Amino acid sequence: LGRIGQRALGQAVRSNMRVRRFADKPTLTSQMETAKDVPLKDIPGWAGKIQSDPKTAEAAQGFFGKYHLNFVKAGSDMPVYHTIFFMWCCGYAVDYMAHLRHEVAAKKAAAEAAAPAAEPAK
Repeated sequence: LGRIGQRALGQAVRSNMRVRRFADKPTLTSQMETAKDVPLKDIPGWAGKIQSDPKTAEAAQGFFGKYHLNFVKAGSDMPVYHTIFFMWCCGYAVDYMAHLRHEVAAKKAAAEAAAPAAEPAK
């Protein structure tokens, strides 16, 4: 290919990359896979475009970033209720485990009391 053919091929690859990048909701993995199509000399420009893309920031946030955006920044009182519910679940789990331990110990003690003690062998 001549210089003009290489330039046309590069533009076709970049336009294909744009279509794939903005299709639906991108993930960081899918965006990094588009690096295979970019020539080595164009990587810095490509990386700069990816970093400034708002969809990349949205994909990189994860659960806690989205939670902060939806509830904390919005000024909602739901984080207070979520914290109370989370603490209740933790307390319930700890109490349930303690209850099971005591119940098993009580059954074991009742079984030992009901069974006659065996004579130790001499």
